[in-house]
Amino acid sequence: MAGFMTRRTLLAGATAAAGAAGAAQAQTEGGSLTASAYMRGFPPADAAARVDASNWHMYPQAKWSVRHMRELFASRDAAPVARHPLALRKQLQPLDDLRVRTEAGEMSWQDFLTATHTDAAIVLVNGRVVFERYFDGMAPADQHLLFSSTKSYCGLLAEILATRGQLDFSRAIESYVPEMANSAYAGATVRQVADMTDGVHFSEDYTDFTADIYRHAYQMGLSPHDPANPPRGAYASLQTLAVRDHPPGHTFAYRSASTDLLGWIVQRAANKSLSQLYAEEIYANIGAEGAAYFTIDAGGMEIASMGLNVTLRDFARFGEALRRGGRVGSRQVFPAEAIASIVAGGDREAFARANMETRPGWSYKSQYWCTHDRFGSIWTLGVRGQRMLICPGLNLVMAKFGSHPVASNVATDAIHGAALEALAQRFG
Repeated sequence: MAGFMTRRTLLAGATAAAGAAGAAQAQTEGGSLTASAYMRGFPPADAAARVDASNWHMYPQAKWSVRHMRELFASRDAAPVARHPLALRKQLQPLDDLRVRTEAGEMSWQDFLTATHTDAAIVLVNGRVVFERYFDGMAPADQHLLFSSTKSYCGLLAEILATRGQLDFSRAIESYVPEMANSAYAGATVRQVADMTDGVHFSEDYTDFTADIYRHAYQMGLSPHDPANPPRGAYASLQTLAVRDHPPGHTFAYRSASTDLLGWIVQRAANKSLSQLYAEEIYANIGAEGAAYFTIDAGGMEIASMGLNVTLRDFARFGEALRRGGRVGSRQVFPAEAIASIVAGGDREAFARANMETRPGWSYKSQYWCTHDRFGSIWTLGVRGQRMLICPGLNLVMAKFGSHPVASNVATDAIHGAALEALAQRFG
């Protein structure tokens, strides 16, 4: 036993030293570690290279965690056992000469990707890959956390169920989840929850660690917890929301809690888990090829508001199916009326009352950001740079993964709008 312990200690020391050396070699010019430098060693000798439940959502640790969520939290596979991938045709074009013009000045395409802390990016035009690139050690087969771009998958599932008569957007939410009858959501319709005009008070300021979003995350088990007050999951958390800011239908306000409620409603209406619905309704129909999984909360349920992890190419395949009105190849895989409902957009007056300076004239419909621009674009957005631009008028989809130091995507709305204009100049 003594000899074994000695050999184990020596091995651990050598491994830790190697991990620390690798971390030192992987320092960037800005002084933070690259993604590959985190969690090297058992445990990493350098405390700065450790990622756990207390810091996974922070920068720069998020550079590692967004690619390794199932190593930190419980998860559930969301891909069918039998896969029938549809090849993405390639027609690669150099975009290095593309100029992105912002109010602050002009930059190259590469500068745009660097400035937005891109982990991976892909651009499809007419269904063909014209650009695809991975950074900081990421590879095409790697899954990446979508954060709030997950919401858009949940919204599509709700629209699909509605076309089949399994879900009625006009009904009050408690008709599906009577457990919410005593909450502030009571009386709001499924449509108002799906479009985030339900009026419920829920602060989502990522710079305020006392905000409701952090209390909600605690209840989902995404941070260290007090053994005397263990987290009980999103559904228990939702039932504690008791205050309204506005009457239902009056004003848009972004609330991750509303998506978790919509996910509950969708699962109740379909009598299936989100993982099963995603695998059957979406993954199996878009020709996806990679693995996919949901992060699970403390109650054992998929996190509808931010828990899906997919590959970049499968993210893009999803967007391409939406761009084509629900068609993949010659098949109509999503109901055309479901896609048309989303693209039509939501209540623009209710959205305008939110006073979102970087999103004038937009609306929000079934968990999609509808820009109402000349391309008919709809966007999916997740914090730290998870973003997909679906532009039917350009026959274009751009999907990006990121690990931006600033959580909110508002900080990069303008530069992404400028990038879209640059792509329009090239491919429009």
